[in-house]
Amino acid sequence: MKCNDVELAKYHEREIEKIGGRQAYQAASVLSVKHFSTSKWVLSSLRKLGFLKLGRQDNNKSLSLLEIGAINNELIEAGIRSKIDSNKTRINVRAIDVQSQHPGIEEMDFFNLPDPHHVKKSDNVVFDVIVCSMVINCVPTPEQRGQMLSKIRRHMNSEALLFLTLPLTCLVHSKYIDRDSFRKLLNVLGYQLIEEKESPKVAFYILKLAQNSSPSLEKHSLGEKHVCQKLSVIKRGKKYRVDFGIVISSNSSH
Repeated sequence: MKCNDVELAKYHEREIEKIGGRQAYQAASVLSVKHFSTSKWVLSSLRKLGFLKLGRQDNNKSLSLLEIGAINNELIEAGIRSKIDSNKTRINVRAIDVQSQHPGIEEMDFFNLPDPHHVKKSDNVVFDVIVCSMVINCVPTPEQRGQMLSKIRRHMNSEALLFLTLPLTCLVHSKYIDRDSFRKLLNVLGYQLIEEKESPKVAFYILKLAQNSSPSLEKHSLGEKHVCQKLSVIKRGKKYRVDFGIVISSNSSH
């Protein structure tokens, strides 16, 4: 791990302590996913998009999946079942969380996951699918949220999918960000939107890496850079009480 990665992880740890420590961090995630099943959404979407095919002809076919901030073992169990059924694509699941509550979940801060460019083998740090459900809203600062979205990109292979969810209130009631500016931010980072939907409480996004695109602030319009590089109040009024925002620095976008 590079020196600046270590420093970032330590900073992230300090910021988690400021919001009540690891238990408070994880409690927020558990509460957020109480009313919906991430695993059902992910698996049904993978089937619909052709990533999970019944009656596989290639017995060596498998799918690598990273779940960030895992608070249950549903995707882990789905991976186990896929290896038993010879008609299903095998799913190799690596689940991590800052404070594991299940033996199958690796206790690790995502910021400590080695960068693929700085390890000899990328087998277990580059993935076909990454699931980041109700995690970005628990990251303490706008700058770290931008760093997380940028880091996720580096752990995706060229055809990978990112399943991202966050509380709808983060986009609807934030004074700093809305649905449109969030889409622009994802575009600046080099993501392409495949699908989005909303429930009464949750915003769901399926993303892939944009073709022939590397994340860079320089190639985007002044308006897009303004949206991403600093927090600006874009909505005023009593109902815009949420302080959620995301900032992408020039370093984060590479």
